[in-house]
Amino acid sequence: MFQELKPGSTLGEYELMRQIGRGPLATVWMARRSSDSREMALKVLDQHHAENRDRRARFEHEAQLAQSLVHPHVVPVHEVLLPPAVPLPMFVMDLLPGGNIGQFRGAPPAQFGAVTGLLAQVCGALSFIHDRGLVHCDVKASNILLDGAGQAFLADFGMTGTPDDIAQEGPRGGTILYMSPEQFASLSEGPDSAHPVDARSDIYSLGVLMYELFAGEPPFRASNRFALMYQRLTGTPRAPAQVRPEVSPRLSQAILKALAREPADRFASTAELAKVLTA
Repeated sequence: MFQELKPGSTLGEYELMRQIGRGPLATVWMARRSSDSREMALKVLDQHHAENRDRRARFEHEAQLAQSLVHPHVVPVHEVLLPPAVPLPMFVMDLLPGGNIGQFRGAPPAQFGAVTGLLAQVCGALSFIHDRGLVHCDVKASNILLDGAGQAFLADFGMTGTPDDIAQEGPRGGTILYMSPEQFASLSEGPDSAHPVDARSDIYSLGVLMYELFAGEPPFRASNRFALMYQRLTGTPRAPAQVRPEVSPRLSQAILKALAREPADRFASTAELAKVLTA
């Protein structure tokens, strides 16, 4: 029987040091590689999910997809390890020590330039995956990691798929606070929803993040999921410049455009949004 993972456990040539993240299927560990003592990040499928064929296949698909996405602002995946080479499916990534972009929530005006630069990098990573016909489906602060040297990296492709995959298989959960109106609609409508989820859904989620970073608060507040869904489907957020006068009208308008209720009213691409951010 497989023993529970803990600091000091070994998986292949990696010694676990401490847990640094946790998701619905897997745990992320800081680990040391024995061959060169380099510290890495390991995402390891939880034991009880490894025993479920569908969840294991989903995790392995995520690992292989993440390894295939080679871009300067996507978290690098160095190797994918599967049983019997290791006890549990896992993949090995760069360890990024700078936290995530959420630390800039409500950033002072002096940091606006640095934040827009990081967001432009994220736009580049999203453009890269969108050009490959993929939708990330879970853009949020904790999935944008920093290296401490001014570089941002898009992470976590567990929800990623093509629009056709999403339409046929049903909605991909995402994170409630960042979900687009069409993601909410597809949750209730299921497969073959009348509200298709495509790259513009990621633009909306990025708009939610931008609102948080510059206005210092989310664009919508609600006491429960259904109230939040109603606001997303019917409401319009206050302009960020009204919440914080330090936000320029140009930036405020860009954020609201990303947050447009109708996908056709948003930026056509993250590349277009990046041009506005860096102008």
